[in-house]
Amino acid sequence: MAMIKNLNQINHINHKIISGSDNINTLCYDALNSVYYLGGTYNSTNLVLTGILGQTLPTSVGYDAFIARFQDNGGADYKSLQFFKDSLSKAVNSNVIVYPNPSNGNFTITSITNETITRILVNDLTGRVVFSKDCSINVFETNTDISFLPASTYFVNVSTLNNNYNLKIVIVK
Repeated sequence: MAMIKNLNQINHINHKIISGSDNINTLCYDALNSVYYLGGTYNSTNLVLTGILGQTLPTSVGYDAFIARFQDNGGADYKSLQFFKDSLSKAVNSNVIVYPNPSNGNFTITSITNETITRILVNDLTGRVVFSKDCSINVFETNTDISFLPASTYFVNVSTLNNNYNLKIVIVK
């Protein structure tokens, strides 16, 4: 993927802040699939991202994150994520995120580059597998429920068709 340094380089993507502040910190171009990816955070604001269609991303308490995908043909879709500034939600150089983090045991795992998620393993601090889940074909996002486990830190191993990602999740009760 090629990095795009400025939103103005893409004539069909616009953004405006209704109130508050934003931090658009990721924008790349997938030339193979003709798709632009935009991500960032916003706080106390409604952020409008416009392709052919515009959508307002409403905020929740704290910070929010977003992932937007714009196709060269003008199509666009959006995902708004509740986000807390921490180092646990996304591993460095990972294309997979887990949110919300901390969690009550119900959380979502998303491949931000649409890699097919094939398997999820959750390990406790001793390394014991406490949960496993096989995913069907073409799953880029999956909800996971480990609320039956006690409050603790867990390691989440996400297998995709091409990679393995290791993330941490904190479960609070």
